[in-house]
Amino acid sequence: RRVHGGSAADAPAPAAPSDDEVAAAMALFPAPAALKAMTPPVVDQFEKDDDSNHHIAFVQALGNLRARTYTIHEVDFLKAKLAAGRIIPAIATATAMITGVVCLELYKFVQGHSIGLFRNTFVNLGAMIFAISDPSPATRVVSKVVKTVPDPENNPEYIEEKSLKAFPEPHNAWDAVVIAIGDATIGQISDWYAARGFTLSALAYNGAGLYMSFGKTAADVRAMKLTDRIRAMLPDADLSRGYVLLEPLIETEAGDEGLQPKVIYKFGPSPLDGLRDHTTSLGKPITV
Repeated sequence: RRVHGGSAADAPAPAAPSDDEVAAAMALFPAPAALKAMTPPVVDQFEKDDDSNHHIAFVQALGNLRARTYTIHEVDFLKAKLAAGRIIPAIATATAMITGVVCLELYKFVQGHSIGLFRNTFVNLGAMIFAISDPSPATRVVSKVVKTVPDPENNPEYIEEKSLKAFPEPHNAWDAVVIAIGDATIGQISDWYAARGFTLSALAYNGAGLYMSFGKTAADVRAMKLTDRIRAMLPDADLSRGYVLLEPLIETEAGDEGLQPKVIYKFGPSPLDGLRDHTTSLGKPITV
């Protein structure tokens, strides 16, 4: 049974229900034997900011039931959400502590200590748990074949296989493909990939499509400098840093989709001048 606070959240507490109303409400509950056979729902993680999961709605309804039981004021949905998401105590406790732990790790990085001195920290202040461990290696991205069932309901036996080619092989989330060939045209960037066995199918920056190899104007776009193309598509784009993060779509000659980390295109003096034309992992060169 749903209990709504609505606009009456600030109204005086409701009168106690009569015996007949209590009896009618009790009759709505399942028999004890039926309750034993039920599997209670389990919430993996409480999320207050997603209204579609009904977490806050459940908390509000349950809280209002308790409030009605003790004839105290009920609350509406927004007040329940504010109470569940009260952030000041969290900032003063767990957030402050984790910030301090992160700063300790930053000191090690700035002072140039070896990676063996870095630590992962898990803290649960509610249970007074403090666990410190060696960090796990970053997940490696490698070439693979992915199997999917396009229509599991009508044709569950039909399986499609899709080959994915890692570039470079392997890499992880901390790596970056650095393209440092000066203020180049899109065609020259395409040639850079071609020299490494890939075809540049499409190119985007900051959500804007800059180039599509199958487009009617592909030849004209290939002749444009990438920086000019960005200015034409995004007049307010800031290119003062001398580099941009690109979103290229690449594939092999066999049609395998390319898997890449972040792609940095350097076209002028920038804070990244120490990075050459190669792939980097935490600033260290990796052969492409």
